[in-house]
Amino acid sequence: MKKIICFEGTSGSGKSTLCDLTVSYLNNHGTNAKKIKFPTGYLGNKIREARNAEKRDPFLESYLFACDFRHCYTHIVLPNAGCNTFVFDRSFVTSYADSNFGGNSLELIANINRYNPIPDMLFILDCSPERAVARINERNLIANLFNLGTFIY
Repeated sequence: MKKIICFEGTSGSGKSTLCDLTVSYLNNHGTNAKKIKFPTGYLGNKIREARNAEKRDPFLESYLFACDFRHCYTHIVLPNAGCNTFVFDRSFVTSYADSNFGGNSLELIANINRYNPIPDMLFILDCSPERAVARINERNLIANLFNLGTFIY
């Protein structure tokens, strides 16, 4: 049976770092694990467009998240016979926070996601906005230094 582990949190909260560490740990201890960055490429661009639109539509965003997760599950998770654990950097659970904040009821969001599998484990990372912004700025500084050919030792 396939296992799904999800890390949720704001940008800069450490989701990607913890996903990478979890996948590494599981692979080193006999579990074949794979990281999936969500939203995926299938609907990811449409989700980003909807989230960056001048007038956001929480209903549309909820559907896009649900459809992208379903597509990922049916086209990546289920067919991947060699892997039994998938560690998600975000999932459709994100839409519960975003869309509820935007005015959708939790009942509506649950109904939209009724055909999606429930994660076996869900970690919600609590990170202050100040710390998240500092982490993002640190990450961008390092990326910019590498792009310029400057390396820090």
